[in-house]
Amino acid sequence: MNGVAWCIPGQVLEAKVQGSKLYTTMLTFDEDRVFTECTCEYGDDCKHGAALILELRKHALEVKAPKVSAEAASMAQATALDSLAGFVSTKLGRPLTKMIVGFLNRAENLWKSDRRVIEQSVLHELCGRQRYWGYGQIDLYPAELKPTSPDEYLVFLSIALQKSQLPLPAPLDEVIDPKLQKEIKAKWQRLKEIAQWRSSLAQWQEMTVSDALEAPVLRLILLPTAAVVQVRHPGESEFGKVTQKLLKEFG
Repeated sequence: MNGVAWCIPGQVLEAKVQGSKLYTTMLTFDEDRVFTECTCEYGDDCKHGAALILELRKHALEVKAPKVSAEAASMAQATALDSLAGFVSTKLGRPLTKMIVGFLNRAENLWKSDRRVIEQSVLHELCGRQRYWGYGQIDLYPAELKPTSPDEYLVFLSIALQKSQLPLPAPLDEVIDPKLQKEIKAKWQRLKEIAQWRSSLAQWQEMTVSDALEAPVLRLILLPTAAVVQVRHPGESEFGKVTQKLLKEFG
């Protein structure tokens, strides 16, 4: 475990925790509760979060906001601006509540984990709701449109929440760019249409191959005095005489 540091003093603590590989684990403090988020496959309430808490207790590190100098406070603010919470706070021009900071840091951890397809229960937990035991999955974004900026990620997140009938916490709706949202929805719909056409084309090609395999096989034999056409039907091993009716069907 290394790199233990406050991202937002008194609110969000981050550390690198070694598991099967090195994960980024975050603790978000909200009054008397602590939320854990991790870049591992479990996302939250994982052993890496528990290990970080135990390590803090072992070394008797205080989880309350440390007393920092003006220079350190300035550096902490710069770090916060690099986060999703810092981006939203800057765009709104005002500080965020602990609840919204916790929501955005859990969302950012989800973004860092590159989990494109998630269980709907993850979204319910993200919104602070009771654990949702549904087994449905939802696409946060298509593979071809991976978000590259906080603006884009927030748009995709709002779309996923809407599909799951979950509200986007206020005041995050104020930072969603309507024009960007419209563009992303149009591009995503276009990708869905292309995928449907490709699927239909693949099915048509399979049917064509299948029909060709089941069709009778004709053979032309050239004799010294005549030409003979023979046929072998599916399931038969020998060629036989062809009828005029069958020849008309092929014609």
